[in-house]
Amino acid sequence: MFDGEAFVRMGEEAFGRQIGYKREQKENFAYCNAVKDSGVAAIQEQARARIEQEQQKSRGLYPILI
Repeated sequence: MFDGEAFVRMGEEAFGRQIGYKREQKENFAYCNAVKDSGVAAIQEQARARIEQEQQKSRGLYPILI
């Protein structure tokens, strides 16, 4: 089954890696989708995930994105 959200997320990440674009959280598809479809809890979860991702990058650990 086709997962449109995963497709957009992977394209967004590949584009960013390829050209070295550091996307702000407000520009992130997952964040924008959470704002559109959900409430404050989903937005807070996106913020927590972003902080965790940045901490892992600073330690040299790069999460595998599914």
